[in-house]
Amino acid sequence: MIRDETQKRILWGIVGVLLIGFLWGQSLRNRVIVLRESVATSWTLVEIQMQRRMALIPSEYGAAGLVTKHDSAIIEDIATSRIHYVRAKETSQRVVAANQLEVAFAKLTPKPLFKTFKSGLADVDAQLSIERSRYNQDVTLYNETIIRAPFKYAAQFEQLIPLPVFGVEVL
Repeated sequence: MIRDETQKRILWGIVGVLLIGFLWGQSLRNRVIVLRESVATSWTLVEIQMQRRMALIPSEYGAAGLVTKHDSAIIEDIATSRIHYVRAKETSQRVVAANQLEVAFAKLTPKPLFKTFKSGLADVDAQLSIERSRYNQDVTLYNETIIRAPFKYAAQFEQLIPLPVFGVEVL
């Protein structure tokens, strides 16, 4: 009788440890999934601002009669980068294309008439800057989390990889 009681306790202890381990593993997995979804949501907000900006700048810039040879080459670069951005299937590819767009936008030279519609772009640029900052914060947290134990095991199980940040380098 005592032996049966001891075996039951041991068995329940093993079941309890396994259950706690399983629940802990699930909570780690859920954490990395929540982070991944947070990054996806942040990127969606960046994309909305990028689309607003892509639609506004070349058309407004051209409509204001401000296109020079230099600017037309830049606007062509913007159009090419826009095509790469739209055709990109993965977020990492879109981040690269968005970075190229930012570099091209930064090269547009201001002119006197440029100020008349630049105020309309200020809202879009300010909102884009805010959303880019939020995205970069979310990506940084995500990247730092998925390389740390014990989260890296859950990330490996979900086949998650580090994501690029959205940075702008003006040449």
